[in-house]
Parts: sequence; structure tokens; C-alpha cells
Amino acid sequence: MKKIKLLMINYEYPPLGGGAGIANRNLLKAFSARDDIQADLLTSFAGSGVSEEAFSENIRLVKVGIEKKELHKWRKKEVVQWLWRAGSVHKDMIEKGSYDLSHCFFAFPSGLPAWQRRSKLGYIISLRGSDVPGYNSSLGLDYILLSGLFKRIWGSADRIAANSKGLKTLAEKFYSSSPIEVIPNGVDRDLFPPAERAFNSSRLKLLMVARLTHRKRVDIAIESLSLLVQMGVDAELNIAGTGELTTELKRLTAERKLHNRVNFLGAVDHSRLAEVYSENHIYLMCSENEGMSNSVLEAISTGMPIVSSDCQGSEELIKQNGLLVRSQNPKIYADCINKIYSSPELYRSMCHEAENIANHYSIHAAGEQYVRLYRQTLQQ
Repeated sequence: MKKIKLLMINYEYPPLGGGAGIANRNLLKAFSARDDIQADLLTSFAGSGVSEEAFSENIRLVKVGIEKKELHKWRKKEVVQWLWRAGSVHKDMIEKGSYDLSHCFFAFPSGLPAWQRRSKLGYIISLRGSDVPGYNSSLGLDYILLSGLFKRIWGSADRIAANSKGLKTLAEKFYSSSPIEVIPNGVDRDLFPPAERAFNSSRLKLLMVARLTHRKRVDIAIESLSLLVQMGVDAELNIAGTGELTTELKRLTAERKLHNRVNFLGAVDHSRLAEVYSENHIYLMCSENEGMSNSVLEAISTGMPIVSSDCQGSEELIKQNGLLVRSQNPKIYADCINKIYSSPELYRSMCHEAENIANHYSIHAAGEQYVRLYRQTLQQ
């Protein structure tokens, strides 16, 4: 079977950015084990100039340096700077690369260079979340101003894939002229193997891995913990991540007199997260919106039961391995957590079911679905 030569574009890549960079890296790892894909990824790094490095024998990273203030937060001028600097690199790569297809992580900004040179190379788009109007309330004005450009980028794409059914539904509210497929994220099961957990009379340990932003609703988790303690549950909440709401959330913790029960772990290196998951009992996600949460996937892969908001991606990931909360009410979260905590049998069954769920969401399963999409696109 003919090898596909792929030009991937993603304006963020670890350690810059968030979940989309991790999902992209996972996909590259899956591709590195295949002999039918050769890929170059055009991305970014904090620095100057252009850096190239080998990810594997068949995958190359081309990183454009930008002046980055914070690793996980993008400012508009940083996005514009990347677009400006990456534009010339992208042009040069297309002229010299003999690529078959381009794959953009994010319709915008990553999709803009591909759209500008669409006559030279066809492209597909992976919708990630923030590139879908209506996903992030703080980007409301941006969505309005860029809606025309978004529709042109989406409309010129050969294929569009969302990473969850919920994100597909949201995307179709904005643009229904092109079919949108669903290809979920994959989890690296080698990095996040099942963990043995001693769930007994010791303190219940809840975990969140999230950026401390409004969309993640970490405040609901803290309020839920407060209610659990009032219910007589000896519990603590461990929060891995940093963000603009750190000070505000620590103030809320103090107001609820939970200083000895809420642990702000700060930024935890991705390579250490498996250990963090294994040390906790139940994973808690209260997000208003997600594409498909990498952190939830990782928690499931290690065998953790999940209590999650009913946001995008949860429909696929939360079956008999956890409980969905359909209202952003701390009392309901607390009741769900207590239901699992008070039944060791239910807890064990959820841990077992997590293994079954995780087997369907490996990085290699995601890689296979994308390769199939590439071939369908090239044959059309």
C-alpha cells in the first residue's frame, strides 16, 4: 500500500498549549509505529528561529519560535506572531515537500496557512474545541469577528473531524454545509497503565487535572468537597494544574475552611501524571465544555471511576465506569461521589469497566481511523 506523505499543522505542541498538543503527540506516536505514514509537523516553540528535530524515523518536527509569555495560555499577539512566522515556513515546506495531504489540528489558527495554499495541497481539519464557535464563552467576540473566515476555512477542507459527538453537534450549529466525522482522542496506555488502588476506610482522595480557568469550573469541585465533609465523608481534593484563577480558588478554599483538604499541586509534568492518578480514588471533572478530555481518558486508562459534567466527550467515555452530572450543582456532584464512596462493590465494578472503556480509545485506534480518513480523502 502506498505510503502517505503528510504535512501536519498545529500551532501548539508540548510543552506549549493544552490537550490538543498532547493528542497530536499521541497521534504521532501511533504513526511512528507504522510504515505507511511519513509526516512532518509544523508547530511552535518558545524561542527564536526555526528548529527541526526527529520525532522518529518517519516523523519530523518543524518548530517556529515565538515570544511566549505563558506555556498554557495564548495571547492574540502570540497567535498572530506564529501565523506570520509560520506562513513563510509553510510555503517553503509545500514547495519542497511533495506532500499528499495536510492535516490541521484546529480549524483556526492552524487551518489558516492550509486554506491560504489550498490550491497547492488539500487539507483536512481536526476540530478541537476552542476553534468551534460557542465552545468558549470568553471568545464570543472573536467568534463573531472571525465567523466569515472560519466558514471559508471549514468549507474548503476536504474532510472535517471532531473529537467527540458533542463537539460535532456544536460544530454543526455553526456550519452545516460540510459533513463532520467523529474521530476520538486516543490515550497512551503504555504511559497510563491500570493501577492497583486500595479503597478502604482511609481518606477518600479526589483528583482534578485541569488548567485553573473559568471553563473548568474547579470552584464546583471545591464546593462539592465542602458538602462531602458536611455529610461526614473524610475526603480531600488534589488539583494538578495552574491558571489565572489560582488565587481566587485558594481564597474559596480558605473561606470553606478546607485548607487541610484541598491540595494545589501546581503544574505536574505529563510524565509524572500516571503516578498522580494511581494515588487517588475518583476523578472529578466539572467542565462547562470539552472536546474530549485527555485527562479523563488518562484517568480511565489507569482504572479510575469518573464523576463528570455532561459536557462534550462524556457521552462516549462515561458508561458503567462512572456517573454523569447533568446539572452544575455541587450537591449533585457530592451525592454522586458519595454513592461511589459508600459502595466498595460499585467502586470495584467501575474500576473494572474503566479497563474495557480504555481499550477502545488507544492511540493506535485513533491512528488507524485517521489513516483510513486520509486514504478516503485521497481517493475521492
